[in-house]
Amino acid sequence: MRGFHPGAGFEVVLVSCDEERPSFERFHRTMPWPAVPFGDLRCKKRLSERFQVEGIPRLVVLAPDGAVVHPDAADLVHRYGERAFPFTVARVAELEADDQRKYASQTLEMPSGRRRVCRRARRRARWRAGACAAG
Repeated sequence: MRGFHPGAGFEVVLVSCDEERPSFERFHRTMPWPAVPFGDLRCKKRLSERFQVEGIPRLVVLAPDGAVVHPDAADLVHRYGERAFPFTVARVAELEADDQRKYASQTLEMPSGRRRVCRRARRRARWRAGACAAG
C-alpha cells in the first residue's frame, strides 16, 4: 500500500488464503506489514468466521477496540487508494459527495446534437461507457 507509514495510527495484518507456503512467502515479501503465520489454520478459520469472509480480497478495518469500522474496504482502496483512510462512514460519504460533484455536470452528446445530462452516471457517481441509455 503506497503511503504506508509505521506509526501512522493503524496497523495492517495479512491473513492469507494461500494453500502453499511458497506462494504465501512470495506474496508476503511484497508487503511491509506482519502476517498471521502460514500454518496457523485455527487463527485463520476463527478470523474468517468472525468477519464472515466469503471471498477474497477482503479488507476488514477495525478500530483499536476491535469494533468493525468497515467490513470490506477492499473496493474503497481500489476506487480511492490511500484517500479512503480512515475508512469511516463519514470519510466514505465525503468521497462519494466529491464524486457526485465531479460528475454532476457530465453531459452526453446525442446524435441529434442535443445535450443530455446523464442521470444514471450522476446517481452512481462514476462514469462508465454505456452507463446511459440514449432515449
